[in-house]
Amino acid sequence: MLSNRIALLLIAVISTIACGCSSSPRAAQPLTVMTYNIHHGEGTDKRLDLERIAKVIGDTRPDLVALQELDADTNRTNHVMQAKELARLLKMHYVFGPAMDHDGGKYGDAVLSRYEIVTSRVIALPYTPGERREPRVAVETIVQVPGGRELAFISTHLDHTAKSPDRLPQATAINEQLAHLKEPAILAGDFNCQPDDPPMRELAREWTMVGNGEGDGATYIDDVRRIKIDHILVKPKDAFHVVEARVIDDRVASDHRPVVVKLKLVD
Repeated sequence: MLSNRIALLLIAVISTIACGCSSSPRAAQPLTVMTYNIHHGEGTDKRLDLERIAKVIGDTRPDLVALQELDADTNRTNHVMQAKELARLLKMHYVFGPAMDHDGGKYGDAVLSRYEIVTSRVIALPYTPGERREPRVAVETIVQVPGGRELAFISTHLDHTAKSPDRLPQATAINEQLAHLKEPAILAGDFNCQPDDPPMRELAREWTMVGNGEGDGATYIDDVRRIKIDHILVKPKDAFHVVEARVIDDRVASDHRPVVVKLKLVD
């Protein structure tokens, strides 16, 4: 009787191991990706509130977040390292990419990831000094997602000035600097361009926009404009299946609305 029980137990263990090896339920789960220009945590009500930003992000339960306009140890935001603080509040990994010195500290973009960040680098983008212009960067990360696959995730922010001489060269530089990627890749950020503008057409040579929701998809709204300038792009196109895309209708926490896309990696 004892030997029969041992035999049954061994069969059960072997079956469990076999099932575990043959399936990867977590790997099949879609990735929730967000891009969000947080305006250094200052809302349209002029209130500085990083916890409010964290709540907007956290409510979507994202796996990967591209952030723009973050302060690091500046006077205006009380010397908080905003990328680190958001990562702490959301229990995520982070990389901050400084683009410029500002008000006693740094100012730039960041990546938050629910999964391990394997490597990262900050790519300086072309910049022409001039009135209101600022240096810009792309923050490139390689992230290990469930199932052991690696994925490139990049956050960027192109020049914001009218008739900018830099946006198109910045888009060209992103294509050139990221041409080496062998992993499936997601590029997200505030491009300060609508989908048909020349810099987006340049990026479309390498990347495919995966949409930002129903309706006009406006991500920046003021008294005179409703424009779609925050985007999420992927490459190669056939490596991803779009499950859902939407714009979060929060117009208080920041002057931009976050874009969220749910993507499934195709085997």
